[in-house]
Amino acid sequence: YFLKTPDSDRAITETLKDVLKQFDGDRTYIFKYNKEKSKQSCIYEATRPGVHPEIDTLQDMDSGPIGWWSKQILNNIPIIINHLDELPPEAEADKETLARQNIESLLVVPLASSEGIWGYMGIDIVDHPRLWSHVDKEWFFAISNIINICIELRASEKEALAQREYLQKLYDYMPIGYLRLHLVYDENGQPYDFR
Repeated sequence: YFLKTPDSDRAITETLKDVLKQFDGDRTYIFKYNKEKSKQSCIYEATRPGVHPEIDTLQDMDSGPIGWWSKQILNNIPIIINHLDELPPEAEADKETLARQNIESLLVVPLASSEGIWGYMGIDIVDHPRLWSHVDKEWFFAISNIINICIELRASEKEALAQREYLQKLYDYMPIGYLRLHLVYDENGQPYDFR
């Protein structure tokens, strides 16, 4: 479904909805870091009916490498929280952000390309803690890897298409001319004119 649908945004959102159902979650999402990795934004989100969407409030958030959450993600370490009280003391700011969204439990996996970590995918449980099983973790890691590969494939396709369109326009509008000439040489074999 993901690779056959031309509207990749819709396909990603529908896939996140399916993940919600499979894991009986409340909110799934994908975050992306900007080039400098000093900000992060939620780019996709799906929520269970009755759960408040947070995508609009989770834009251009600080993501400096000094915070606990960012250190985990940028070091390619998944974040698995059965209950917010499991967060270490250095994650107090992250705990406040999660508590504001009524998140009690979550599972977050870094997303990587050949250039490094570009974002992360997560699933939240709101208003009650959840003990994530080994099977939950393995399935979520596998699904996030598949989604990551599909997103990277779509990005590569878009880049290749843009390059192809650029070259076609360059070819179509390039001022090209053809000149046929015959060089005229002097008695020493040096060219001095042309016809």
